[in-house]
Amino acid sequence: MIPRMGRDPRARRRADRAVGARSAALTGHRCTLRSAERAVGAHLAASSGHPTYGECPVSDVRRAPAARSARHDVQHLPGRRRTTCTSCPLRAPGRAASARSAHPRVSRMPRLLVTGGAGFIGSAFVRHAVAQPDTHVTVLDRLTYAATRESLADLPGDRVELVVGDVADPAAVDPLVEAADAVVHFAAESHNDNSLADPSPFVTTNLVGTFTLLESVRRHATRYHHISTDEVYGDLELDDPERFTEHTAYRPSSPYSATKAGSDLLVRAWVRSFGVEATISNCSNNYGPWQHVEKFIPRQITTLLDGGRAKVYGTGANVRDWIHVDDHSSAVWEILQRGRVGETYLVGADGEQDNLHVVRMLLAILGRDEGDLEMVADRAGHDLRYAIDPTKLRDELGWRPRFSDLEAGLRDTVEWYAAHEDWWRPAKAATEAAYAARGQ
Repeated sequence: MIPRMGRDPRARRRADRAVGARSAALTGHRCTLRSAERAVGAHLAASSGHPTYGECPVSDVRRAPAARSARHDVQHLPGRRRTTCTSCPLRAPGRAASARSAHPRVSRMPRLLVTGGAGFIGSAFVRHAVAQPDTHVTVLDRLTYAATRESLADLPGDRVELVVGDVADPAAVDPLVEAADAVVHFAAESHNDNSLADPSPFVTTNLVGTFTLLESVRRHATRYHHISTDEVYGDLELDDPERFTEHTAYRPSSPYSATKAGSDLLVRAWVRSFGVEATISNCSNNYGPWQHVEKFIPRQITTLLDGGRAKVYGTGANVRDWIHVDDHSSAVWEILQRGRVGETYLVGADGEQDNLHVVRMLLAILGRDEGDLEMVADRAGHDLRYAIDPTKLRDELGWRPRFSDLEAGLRDTVEWYAAHEDWWRPAKAATEAAYAARGQ
């Protein structure tokens, strides 16, 4: 007899042992609780004529309620789900699945945990996810200066839940991971200038936070996707024809990129050592709505809207590969749905432009003279050029960007900032004061 989990967390642990033992007896393969449930269900289906091979009636159970953290209230997300095993030998007749070859699928009514989902890129992904049918999103966010409740305010309250908590706090993370079908980890300290001033928050959030999540998804056998950056690869020479690929060696050059590189390596180790079902995406520079005014493009836009002159580091020759945040979101969704476990995908939109050219595009969009700018002190250790080769993502998953024209995407972004001054205005003066103190 296969036990049902019920509402007692201790019953889950008993079920874990019992179902794992039962699976081992039937298949010779001891799985995690979820995959064991599905494997046993597939075995029963094969022997009883169940019409769909691999569907597990055992997994059609009501999830245990999330525990109440001392730091925040976690709402239980009830529901029933039925999924197909992607990690056990019984997933298809005569075929063994491995962590490196399986194509996991989020269940038909997925419950996603999105860390950092109130930030710039995370909130864009939440919007994209909620636009899909029957998707419920729980956002875990510490609501630092770079996050905002307003970015989620107009989303349906019955499908988006905001939990204020720290991704590095196991008591906050674990019950949310247990209640989720998949975790998408956006939460990160990401501003290079801040990492040069004080690296410690970057170590805590980017490294300890990722470790905390990995231990939780390992414990609960939850699908995990890790958001990273092209900055882990270091930089390229301005005249180098090469672009970053999934095989490019890591050469981080700042505390930010070093902690992100470290978090990527943790994910790879947990996949190989513990069988965690994870994928990684490294994306180029994002732009679009809800980005904090400290970042390059929104800083230029808001300064120009205020009638000021654009500010350009150094000579403006540094090159970035720009992608609209909505295109990044759609790419992550495709990887989460159809990406191969253990694989890394590079996300880019062929948007290479030097900083000076981007500023001149913004000046033209706003009807300003192309010389209405000033060169300021360069950033310490400023990487020369980033360039993404997204061939694997496009060929394997068929993904394509919607904003393939950078100028059109910038025009869309300018219009958004012009219409949302009430959101960015409160942070503008303090941001510019911090830049001025550094001669920038």
